[in-house]
Amino acid sequence: MSERVEMRMEQSIPEYEQMRVTKIFDNNEINNIIRQREQFEYKLARQQKEVVDYLDYIRYERSLMMLVKGRNYKEHKLINLIVQRIKGLYNQLTKRFPSRKPLWDEYFNFLTSKQSKSDNSEISALLDNMLMHHRHNVEVWLKYIKWERAIQMNEKKVRNLLMRALMDHKNNEDLHIEFIDVELSNHQQVGEQVVLDRVMLLYNNAKLVYNEEKPAERMKSLSFKAAILDKLGKFSFTKEIQLKILDDMQSNKNCETELFWHIMARRELNGQITLDQERNKRLEGNSSAYESERVKIQRCVNVYKGATSKINTVQMWTFYIRTMLELNENVKTLPILKRSMLGCAFKAAFAAKKISELLCLQYLVIMFGTGAADNVISNIIDESLDIYPNSISLWETKMKFYIDHKDEAKVKETFTNAKRKLGNESHSIWSLYLKYLFALNKKDEMKKLFEEIVLQPHANFASLKVDSIDFTATLFGVNEARKFFRDAILAFPCLEMYNKMSEIEELQVKPDVNSWRKCLYLASMNYGADNVDVWLNFVKFELKHGDPKRASGIAEQAVKTLKKEHVDAFIFSRDALQQGMVAP
Repeated sequence: MSERVEMRMEQSIPEYEQMRVTKIFDNNEINNIIRQREQFEYKLARQQKEVVDYLDYIRYERSLMMLVKGRNYKEHKLINLIVQRIKGLYNQLTKRFPSRKPLWDEYFNFLTSKQSKSDNSEISALLDNMLMHHRHNVEVWLKYIKWERAIQMNEKKVRNLLMRALMDHKNNEDLHIEFIDVELSNHQQVGEQVVLDRVMLLYNNAKLVYNEEKPAERMKSLSFKAAILDKLGKFSFTKEIQLKILDDMQSNKNCETELFWHIMARRELNGQITLDQERNKRLEGNSSAYESERVKIQRCVNVYKGATSKINTVQMWTFYIRTMLELNENVKTLPILKRSMLGCAFKAAFAAKKISELLCLQYLVIMFGTGAADNVISNIIDESLDIYPNSISLWETKMKFYIDHKDEAKVKETFTNAKRKLGNESHSIWSLYLKYLFALNKKDEMKKLFEEIVLQPHANFASLKVDSIDFTATLFGVNEARKFFRDAILAFPCLEMYNKMSEIEELQVKPDVNSWRKCLYLASMNYGADNVDVWLNFVKFELKHGDPKRASGIAEQAVKTLKKEHVDAFIFSRDALQQGMVAP
């Protein structure tokens, strides 16, 4: 192993001479580089190779390369030597661990970066090797195809790659679409009719992938055809094929699906060909007949309105509203119309009670942001809760709304209704109400609330009980906190409660050693089988605050109680504590 490392280090001597001659690094820095590389080389020379050792070495070399560039950007010879070293490391890495695709991706990213100064033949060779090991992965085929198209512009090789890829992945949409895109971009070289014939053949073959009698397959087929239409829409000579695909989409029960109408509405919005022949003729006319943005929006909305009347589902309304939201991302033109259409879509969805919970919340965000009247917002919240009475987010929104408006009666009423409706899922509402009362310094009401919190039996309330211990100590003192803690651990204990109580005991001006010890003892008894820290905390306590003589007995008890897989970790930490390596 040492001979191999020595040989590798000797091969680098010219590089170190270059560093000295150019004075990019001083002698101390060069010696440090030699030491670092030697350490990396010894790791790579081990029988058991690790991916992380290669990656650490590569990261070091890349940082070194950036340092050279930063000190003297004109010094190319040294940079080239480092680049060759990095390439060599990547080659070793991918040969040693060929099944790990992310390593190939990282190598590809390096070779295609400006830093590597790689020629196209190197990249092509890498992609060939990558395919040998990962031909089952469509992403690798597409990476190779797109690179060939963009950089090499080798049409013959691209076609060959696509045909090979489709032999392995005949059902992959992305490959079919990429092939169609390749044919379309070639129309000037071979002629429009040749391209149309090829695209039609590809489309007919691709259609066979889907069994449209199955609803799930039908949805995939629709998405696939829509993607093809988007490609075709960029070329005016493809009208007939577009109409053929649109006609195909209209059959096989597609008219009963939300996605079909969503696609049709989006085509209206984008001014693309539809099955409306009169409209298509207008699109082909001169600029004076070109449809305005206003008309496109109105036609799009009309499609959605018709669709929601036929298919009154949450998904259909979601498509409608999402499109209107997207439309409102740019209100430089027709701002009033766009906002009006969005508002109408939301109101109609609420009226139909077919709006998703997420969109209810999004509508409220919009209303808050636009400064809508309080009664309008309140009504929207109530309508939303009428549709989704078990929505935690909506109840929280309602609580915060009344908290912001300092309406104590409404806050209390909302809290009461929410906890009744949500039951064991209402813990976040309790937490919100608790913080609200604390902010107002309502001690009496908080005390009553603590009495309710301590009785909650569900695990969801554990973090709330931890917070309540803290609040109780702050407002009513440590004795009340101890009482709350004792009652809380009877209902549904958790380690966090013990940790919080222990923390509070430690913060006292004159800590009650017995109370503190009891808390740590109970934690170790309840959680000591799986948790090393409860024992270490107990030992630290006795060493620093309690009776140091007890520490060894606690350590012995820990070894007996902990599961076997945790004992070594405890002994190691205990020894470090005893030797002063860790502060008690």
